[in-house]
Amino acid sequence: MINRYIQIGQLEKAHSDLFDAAPFRDMMSWTSMITRVQLDAISWTIMISGHLRFKFDTILNNSLISMYGKCGDIDNARCIFDHMISRDRISWNSMIIGLFHHGLANEMLKVFESMQDMGI
Repeated sequence: MINRYIQIGQLEKAHSDLFDAAPFRDMMSWTSMITRVQLDAISWTIMISGHLRFKFDTILNNSLISMYGKCGDIDNARCIFDHMISRDRISWNSMIIGLFHHGLANEMLKVFESMQDMGI
């Protein structure tokens, strides 16, 4: 239901009526809220990442890296990426794309080379 509210542009309703009212917010709920947030809602992503009370998993971290990268907050994207215990192809690609879109070619190439060194 959270996804549906967000799809029709009712982010506040999804947040206040469903998300806040939920007795337990699982990984799917958090991921849904993060992946559907538009670029102009960077403060929402910051709020979400600041309130997480459980260990991040790869899918959630990938969503945060992608969101921060799209919103121009490369420092937070890089911080999450650097502190990940486990990275998959999406993690690497999200970081590379974020760096590319913000003209950080040298840093992007370093990340790409690190990815190759890891055999990915």
